[in-house]
Amino acid sequence: MKKNLIEYYAPFFHDGSIISIEHHHNNMEISMQSAQMDIEDLKDDTKLSEHDRIKGKLHLENIKTISINEVPYFGTLQMSYDTGSIFDFILDKQMVELQIIWVNFRPKPDVNEFSTIKITAEKIWWENIP
Repeated sequence: MKKNLIEYYAPFFHDGSIISIEHHHNNMEISMQSAQMDIEDLKDDTKLSEHDRIKGKLHLENIKTISINEVPYFGTLQMSYDTGSIFDFILDKQMVELQIIWVNFRPKPDVNEFSTIKITAEKIWWENIP
């Protein structure tokens, strides 16, 4: 997938999910998948997963700032719950904003947590992993 096309595909991640977050020093990989898509929605040779979703990793390199619900965050970002349902995914050249509805699976207690995570980084790119 061409680097700038992930911006085109960002709206298709509404109702998609966050699978995992790996945060090491100033770099982060967010594994995520879009909602189901039709092949007609594709603008290039992007491959869909077996469940008709764009699936892969959002790479953020040399992170400058992280905020959660508009509060600066200085720790290591990690998954506090089993998964996150993506409400909104906004992507710019050096900024990503994810609005996430967090979910736990049974037998863990249900959660009703909504977070807006905003990250600025020197380099943001997508790795498609169908």
